[in-house]
Amino acid sequence: MYQDFKFHIQNSNLKSVICNLNTAFFFSLIATQVFAQDFYKKINIEGEQREYIVHLPINLNSQKKHALLLVFHGGGGTAKNSLSFFGFNQVADTAAFIVVYPNGIKKGWNDGRLIRKHNHNDIGFIRQLIDQLGKDYPVDEKRVFATGISNGGFFSFALGFHLADKIRAIAPVCATIPEDILKSSTPAKPVSLLLINGTQDPLVPYNGGKVGGKWLNRGQCTSTDETVNKFIEVNQCNPPATQTSLPDRDLTDECTTKKYSYRCANENQVHLIRIEGGGHTWPGGKQYLGKRLVGRVCRDFYATTEVWNFFRQLK
Repeated sequence: MYQDFKFHIQNSNLKSVICNLNTAFFFSLIATQVFAQDFYKKINIEGEQREYIVHLPINLNSQKKHALLLVFHGGGGTAKNSLSFFGFNQVADTAAFIVVYPNGIKKGWNDGRLIRKHNHNDIGFIRQLIDQLGKDYPVDEKRVFATGISNGGFFSFALGFHLADKIRAIAPVCATIPEDILKSSTPAKPVSLLLINGTQDPLVPYNGGKVGGKWLNRGQCTSTDETVNKFIEVNQCNPPATQTSLPDRDLTDECTTKKYSYRCANENQVHLIRIEGGGHTWPGGKQYLGKRLVGRVCRDFYATTEVWNFFRQLK
């Protein structure tokens, strides 16, 4: 399974030195140096070739089970772009979990919003993918997690509802439960939730409604409060929430943040991070489009580390 192994050398000086080494010395060197490990792979789902990227942590122990994190790009994104956009590889190399970036067909996911003209069996893709990853790598099948932004966040909710037997917890960003999913189904078993939403998201309204803002019609989503309440019910949580204000570390980003945490049955958790003034963006990440189109990036915390800190507590 290592024939399609690809090395990505991040240190430019080391890269220039290695280029001048002979082949034998190069392969002896890789046994002792630090390299990121990415596999570009395909799997056949119902006659379609589906693509995904696997990142193995530097300190992977094949004799030990490792958590698996599935990371879903937003609409218009790709698995390849996700490597730099989310920044999970660096966290994985420290915390020793496996990261997988599936690729959506035509840069999108069939996330349950019926207006989206996307009829590919993405749920089936992820179910089969998880099974395959369990055969290829030392995956802890009890610690499979999903996160994503926008379309990838909506799809994380779809997985929480339709793949609860595989998914332990989800952490959507800039998303709520698609209205069509909430009306028609419920998770078969508890799935823990961390939800990160901005109150000034111009594309996914915090209080629910039409997705896409003034420019697009991308179906209907429930409100953030409705979404949290559904997971409070599913996870048998005890309101009221414990409220914590996160430090306002960047006074120039025009955002403040509060976290709401619920105690739930059987060690499950439900958390909401509400970003006052936050937009359709990954907190701590890039301002990938203008503020007029996607709103502000909150820089008081880094969503990548917050998401992993949530997942790593779960047993």
